[in-house]
Amino acid sequence: MAKKNSYYLAGLLAFVGILLSTICWIIEGLGGNIPFIAWIGSLALLLAAFISAWGFVSSKKITWRYIYFILVILAIFGWLDW
Repeated sequence: MAKKNSYYLAGLLAFVGILLSTICWIIEGLGGNIPFIAWIGSLALLLAAFISAWGFVSSKKITWRYIYFILVILAIFGWLDW
């Protein structure tokens, strides 16, 4: 049951991310700028990627899990522009 909920959440986050990114793209095309919505959209896509990647890595050896967590930390720092 937990895997089904994780797939649903990843799908929902991916949909929200794509929707918000599309809205930002259209508004920027019209000359506007809404960085907060773009920020939320990229966060939703990043979280969807984390959830999906964990579904792949969770059944692998411990080395893959360490690599996953290192990549998650680096991705978060990159998303925060650190």
